[in-house]
Amino acid sequence: MSKSDPDAVSYSFVVRGVHEDVFGLFSKRFPRFTGGVGVREPRMVYHRVECTVGDISDALAWIRETLSGKYAVLELGINIYTPRNWANLDVPTEVVDAAHEHGIPLRVTFASPAV
Repeated sequence: MSKSDPDAVSYSFVVRGVHEDVFGLFSKRFPRFTGGVGVREPRMVYHRVECTVGDISDALAWIRETLSGKYAVLELGINIYTPRNWANLDVPTEVVDAAHEHGIPLRVTFASPAV
């Protein structure tokens, strides 16, 4: 990415600690997830799903209703990939509302290319 490339903003949610007995439901509903283990908690497996602003609330509602009590942590994220510094970020109302409605943290992550 060069300084002339456009910034990339994406939205995703992360579910940590999904129980094995409901993992099949999760992977069927969200077949394009990625995952791994956290650096701070290597035994805590996480699953990350990219989504559009319009899909966020429905996806979070499905997780909270269908997987209730079968996961450890649910987070909503805004991922910004940019070679520049950002002074402001206008978060879409739908994203803020979804985080508030479902009582989950909203995390903003900035990533820059290696120089």
